[in-house]
Amino acid sequence: MITDIRLQNFRSYKDAAFELDEAVNIVVGPNASGKTNLLEGLLMLAVGKSYRAGSEEMVRLGQPWARLEGHTVSGSRVVKISPGDGLSKSFEIDQRLYKRLPADKTVPVVLFEPQHLLILSGRPELRRDYLDDLLERLNSGFGKIRRDYKRALAQRNRLLKTDANDSRQQLFAWNIRLSELGGAISSARRALIEDLNKSF
Repeated sequence: MITDIRLQNFRSYKDAAFELDEAVNIVVGPNASGKTNLLEGLLMLAVGKSYRAGSEEMVRLGQPWARLEGHTVSGSRVVKISPGDGLSKSFEIDQRLYKRLPADKTVPVVLFEPQHLLILSGRPELRRDYLDDLLERLNSGFGKIRRDYKRALAQRNRLLKTDANDSRQQLFAWNIRLSELGGAISSARRALIEDLNKSF
């Protein structure tokens, strides 16, 4: 549980701090006062990414960096974002620095927002992404499988656009790799759904 948060140059916040109770916290304010930005900051501090934008969009307009700092019941955590020429994002958990937030260092969070209703009636891709996001939090190795699949798919698609003979020979190897990674993703999704069905 996150007990407090400080947001510096994050979205609409120049420098603001909030304390959170261990029970229910209700955030109240007029439109465009930063309620959603605060929730996004908490999610970023907890799991290392936003649910609505890329990290470069989180830096306050005209500022060179953004910083989130907070505490959980077990320690401290800091997220720094510097857009620059190449986006730089770092995480500091109990004075230890990470380039990417490890799965075992995330804070368990459940986000439900109006857009999630589209999972029921929208494109199948939304349902797949929802399951994959959940799997990344439950299975420490799933994030790498997901990233490897996207890279392999992009590489194979690039090869499909070329007519060179050596590209066509490489295509078979990428198809094999894609089928292996796709099979692992499909098995993980199926196992997750079976576990959820037991609870339901």
